Amino acid sequence: MNENYKIFLLNKCDDYEYQRWIKRYIKLVEGCENKDFSSFKMFNNHHIVPASWKREFKKNKNNLIRIPTVYHVVMHQMLARTNDKRMIHAFQKIVGRCQDDLIEYFNYNVGLRIVTESIERERQSRYKPIVNLNTGEVFESIVLAAEKCNTRPENIHCALRKGCKSCGFYWQYKDVVDKTSIDCELQKRIEDVNLRERLRVDKRGKKVVNLTTGQEFDNLRQAFETLKLQDQIRGPVAISTAISQQSACCGYYWQYKDVVEKSSIEQELTKYTEKCTLVPVYNLNTQQRYASYREAGRNYNTSDSNIREACTQKNKATGCYWITEKEYNASGLTLKQLLQKYIANTDYLATHKKRRKVINLNTKQIFPNGMQAGAAFGLTKSAVTTAIRLNRKAAGSKWMYYDDYLKLQEQI
Repeated sequence: MNENYKIFLLNKCDDYEYQRWIKRYIKLVEGCENKDFSSFKMFNNHHIVPASWKREFKKNKNNLIRIPTVYHVVMHQMLARTNDKRMIHAFQKIVGRCQDDLIEYFNYNVGLRIVTESIERERQSRYKPIVNLNTGEVFESIVLAAEKCNTRPENIHCALRKGCKSCGFYWQYKDVVDKTSIDCELQKRIEDVNLRERLRVDKRGKKVVNLTTGQEFDNLRQAFETLKLQDQIRGPVAISTAISQQSACCGYYWQYKDVVEKSSIEQELTKYTEKCTLVPVYNLNTQQRYASYREAGRNYNTSDSNIREACTQKNKATGCYWITEKEYNASGLTLKQLLQKYIANTDYLATHKKRRKVINLNTKQIFPNGMQAGAAFGLTKSAVTTAIRLNRKAAGSKWMYYDDYLKLQEQI
């Protein structure tokens, strides 16, 4: 396991129950890294550090391990035993869809107890006395406070958890207020909110550096306006998200200037490129180069997965042919020659498939193509071609391409 992940997990909370189970969890993860799972059939991808605990680690490949489903269930049970609400919710989903053959691998009764205890704690918290810090009014429960303020109990519960306002008031549990005072708790809430707002404003006003070009900008908006993105809805958030996730935005890497000043542009750029390597692509029709699948997708108002699929399958996306820079350099051909090759290959496949006859091996009927064969038996074209490819029945009959059938008869 990565040492940074281990340190983060151990330092996240000092609670005894958390430390007890997180150490067992770390030991299990480290044991799975070099274990042979060839005898298992069902697998899942698992985040070592849960995505809800640390968003920055979510897209890091080192944070993902592929483990059998039974191990995945046990790991989530251990994380749920830390009494973290989000981990209990995740484990509750797994228990709900858990198959009978997986129950033997973990204590199902303990799993249900974790979920029921969490629900009971949630229920009890709703009926604890709370205080309106602005007016000093005391309510016997969140439900009564919500009725008085004409809102939902969930809104006040969220304000208690996050320390923000609900219905224009700050709230706190009465047992917490009894230990200090109403004025002290109100002052804490106001200071926390002001600090979060100040950090949010400071972040938007911080200077930004384009690590790829070395260009500096006074703020996120100025940097965003120079990109001239198609997706104007996201605005400067697109760049701030790229900085926090250490990913690219519009084919460039970004960082705040105060971070760059502590090291250098070269060092920061190395961190990004080691984590995420962009795959440059060419549009064979326009002969234009794009720094990544995503940049090409944004310019043509489509997803990056469509561009990636077009490159791998050598077909069209958004009416154009695409190729990766690596394949282009290895081919030794010009972009124009590659385009002609792709078009010729597409025409051949289309003609070959349309003219390929199909025979029903049960009735010996011959059809000009898969579409007509499917129509005669109430099937789709893909149902017939899939049956031929997988050598199975469709509509109670076996199927075969007629030219393959003639070759088989000649061999007999």
